[in-house]
Amino acid sequence: GEQVAEALRRKEIPCLIIELDHYRFEALKEKGFAVIYGHAGQEPLLEAARLKHASLFVMTVPAPVVVHEAIKHARHLNPAIRVVARASCLDDIQALK
Repeated sequence: GEQVAEALRRKEIPCLIIELDHYRFEALKEKGFAVIYGHAGQEPLLEAARLKHASLFVMTVPAPVVVHEAIKHARHLNPAIRVVARASCLDDIQALK
């Protein structure tokens, strides 16, 4: 996720990182990223992150269950949002379609 955020920063595209690992959360804050602490699979957190105003939702979490849950909530909050998600195998890719 940090590499994606860094690439967006270089292009001057604003982004917000949701990070569950407190150590990474603190490190990202120190690097100047906009970051909130929490679980991306929770709709109230996505709502607080103002996802309904976002144009793109990038999921780099390796856990398919979390990815599916977060995408479901993201699309509920913002049906027009574009989604890019990490998938580990062909079954995960098919499930994301």
